[in-house]
Amino acid sequence: MHLFFFRASEMRGLATLVLVLCSRFPLRQYHFINTPMTWPQAQQYCRQNYTDLATFESIEEVQQFQPTISFTWVWIGLFDDMSSWQGVMGKEPNSWRWSATGDHSQSGYQIWSFGEPNYGDRFETCVVMDTNGEWQDKGCNLLYGFVCFTGKRTQGLVNSEYYIVPLLSGLRKIKY
Repeated sequence: MHLFFFRASEMRGLATLVLVLCSRFPLRQYHFINTPMTWPQAQQYCRQNYTDLATFESIEEVQQFQPTISFTWVWIGLFDDMSSWQGVMGKEPNSWRWSATGDHSQSGYQIWSFGEPNYGDRFETCVVMDTNGEWQDKGCNLLYGFVCFTGKRTQGLVNSEYYIVPLLSGLRKIKY
């Protein structure tokens, strides 16, 4: 463990540096698994070996993952929560949930392929991503490779257990 002491006059620059570093380093790492599995099997595998199936809240997160592999379709952590259907076959934007949180997109990000979701045969409630980063709904029992992630289940800059509060007499660490 390293302790650092700073004068109050250095705090403004330090806070800027910390914010820049937090925004430059991703909070998640993505892992491509090229073993075909069903969506539930992929979810279980990711939860046992990583954090969960991949969650994407922005095009930047998709681009972070995309250059690493080539694939046709891969499972991601998006699924349609049929219990939220209200006679509209899941066309409501909040019926799609992320596996990691059980919630809909925090940022509102979505990038469906043209004509998707289409609920083919009324059984397409799981989502694959193609090489362009676009989404399509598919039957959860189909076999595809998949993407897991490691990291926090939620996104954001304030995901640490501690933050630093400047005082006139120095710095102290407060748990929240």
